[in-house]
Amino acid sequence: MSEFIWIASFPKSGSTWLRFIVSHLMVDMDGHKGLVREIVPNIHDWTGGLRFPWHGAHAAKTHLKYDNLPPRMKTRSAIYVVRNPLDVVDSAISYLAPQSEEQKEKIVESFVEQGSVEPWLDTLGYGSWQENVQSWTREKRDFPLLVLRYEDILDDASKLISMVADFLDVDVDEKKIEWVKDQTAFSSMKKTEKAEIQAGSKGVFTDERLFDKKEFNFMRKGKAGGYSDSLTDKQVADLTAGFGQSMKNFNYA
Repeated sequence: MSEFIWIASFPKSGSTWLRFIVSHLMVDMDGHKGLVREIVPNIHDWTGGLRFPWHGAHAAKTHLKYDNLPPRMKTRSAIYVVRNPLDVVDSAISYLAPQSEEQKEKIVESFVEQGSVEPWLDTLGYGSWQENVQSWTREKRDFPLLVLRYEDILDDASKLISMVADFLDVDVDEKKIEWVKDQTAFSSMKKTEKAEIQAGSKGVFTDERLFDKKEFNFMRKGKAGGYSDSLTDKQVADLTAGFGQSMKNFNYA
């Protein structure tokens, strides 16, 4: 039975960014960004083997609620990244690409009423935003857990990279931290996505592309508070009320 170091989050919350950070801390990839898929595989689409153990465990990305993890995949530790759910909704709308305002409103309504949309909610086992966050963070776990906020990574990437390195027991100095910061900056990851699309090859980001649309990009803005440009005041109020106490727990309301 393999042991895993989970890189976990609700969709559109920053786990891909964290996946890059962890990969660059664990392995000197020498510019081969495609290795991220193998160093921290996404368990929802990965069919290859596990080639990069870290202290006897394997890092892997998941959006599953904690209780929905496969029992055969034993947890060694986990890093959970949480993001303001209003920005999650904004990013989800872009990702799901509604073709009309009516379709967009239905996505928002689903988040208001259920905290998520299908197939994320039940079909894939991710649960609502609230359920996902709480399943990982509300109880004391019997394994080491590091909880990060997406916004804090934006504010001070060097500090958060150092925290992740310490959690994973990676020996780093200031030069290494700054190198990881540079290699995993939004502009760097966007450049990687563009190269994958142009090459037409399977990569970290092209795996995430649900639509055959040239204008679709997985990497969008890389900022916090973008929801204010796309959601109405009423939608923000309704969503905030729907997400409730969980938003307050992470200082989002």
